[in-house]
Amino acid sequence: MDDMAEVVFSRHILPERVWKLQRWLRIGKEKKTAEVCNILNQTVADYVSKNQELTAKKQENGDDFDVLKFYLAEATAKGSRKHTETGFLAANVTINLNFPPRKHFLPNAEELSKLVYLHCALCESLRLFPTTPVIIREPIQEDVLPSGHKVDQTTKVILCSYAMGRMPEIWGEDCKEFRPERWILQGKGGIKHVGTNSFPGFGSGPWACPGKELAFTRMKAVAATILHNFNVEVLEEQTVCPGVSAALTVKHGLKATVSSRWSI
Repeated sequence: MDDMAEVVFSRHILPERVWKLQRWLRIGKEKKTAEVCNILNQTVADYVSKNQELTAKKQENGDDFDVLKFYLAEATAKGSRKHTETGFLAANVTINLNFPPRKHFLPNAEELSKLVYLHCALCESLRLFPTTPVIIREPIQEDVLPSGHKVDQTTKVILCSYAMGRMPEIWGEDCKEFRPERWILQGKGGIKHVGTNSFPGFGSGPWACPGKELAFTRMKAVAATILHNFNVEVLEEQTVCPGVSAALTVKHGLKATVSSRWSI
C-alpha cells in the first residue's frame, strides 16, 4: 500500500504525459505499479472469495459480517494509526497514564475518555505529521478563489497540510515544537477546539471525516495499550524525515527499542 501511495502522489505532481510514458516504459515510480496491482488484485480476490463463502452461509448463521468491507476499512484505519503513532513516538514524549499496575491491561471506553493529554499528544502528532500531507482539489466549474485567482476544470488546487502545521501565522513561533499543551484549554483542562481550516487532519467542510471520534478512540486505545505494557525508546542519532507519498510515511523507518514493562 505504501508503494502505491508513492505512485499516486507522483501522478499528481508529474504532468500526465510524463507519468503515462513512465508507465508504458515501466520506469521510475511507475515501475512499481504493475507489481503492486498484481499483489493488490490477488489480495482483493482472496477476500472476495472468502466473502462469497461467508455470504452463502449468512442465512444459516444469521451473520451480516462483510469480510471485504472489514478488510478495506481496517487497512485504511491501520495506515492512519501507523503514521500518527510513528510521529507521536518520533517526538519521544513521556506520558504517564496512571493505569492500574496490571499486566496486559486494556483500557475501556470510560478510561480512554479521561486521557486528555494523550488525546492532545495525538492531535499534536497529526498537526506535525498529517496522514495526508497534501490535499488536492479540482473545481467542477470555473470559479474565483477568495485570493482573486481564477480556477477552472483544468486547475488543481493543492493544500499542503504538512506545511500548514508548521506555519507561525497559525500556530505561533513555537510551531515546530511538539507541544501537546497547546491543545489544552487553559484553566479548564479540556481539549481545545481548532477549526478544520487550520487543522485539516480529518478533512474540512463537506469532506470532513465522519469517523474522526472513532479514529481517536482507536488511536488512544492502541497508544495507551502500548505505553502501558511496553517501554519504547527512540534511538538517538538518527534522521527522521518524511517520505514522498500520498500518505505520509517515515523515510527509512523509525528505529526504536521496545521492552516489556512486566517480567515474563
